[in-house]
This record gives sequence, C-alpha cells and structure tokens, in this order.
Amino acid sequence: MAARKEKDREPSFEERMARLQAVVERLESPDVPLEESMALYKEGCELARLCREQVDKARSEVRLLAGDGTQTPFMPEDDTSRG
Repeated sequence: MAARKEKDREPSFEERMARLQAVVERLESPDVPLEESMALYKEGCELARLCREQVDKARSEVRLLAGDGTQTPFMPEDDTSRG
C-alpha cells in the first residue's frame, strides 16, 4: 500500500528540477540518438512547464501571505541597485 501512495504522489519541485538537470546533461551528450533526443526534449519542456507553474503558485501565495494585495512581482531586494 505504501508503494502505491509513493507512486501516486506528485513529484516535488526539487525532484522535478533534478530530473530536468539529468535530461539536460543527457541532451548535451554527443552520442544521443535523434529519437531519444526528441523524447528527452519533450520531457524537459514538460518538466520546465511544471516547475514554472509551481514557482508561479508559490509567488502568488507569498503575495497572499504578505497581505498587501499588490500585484508587484516577487523579487528579492538587490542592494546594488540602491543609489
């Protein structure tokens, strides 16, 4: 039963990023056949989309928790931009 729960759960952001890194490394390899390259490229695009969605959701939650209701993007302060 525990194995089924593990199989049914969504991968974490970190797991998806690790898989995306592995896909990129494999694609950079000179000996990848065309068919495998295409499959890896498609998988990488899907992983990137899912990660982007997770980041967007997290940004929305940060805005909500901040409670200010503004729609400004979540960006860490950059001390070098101050005059």
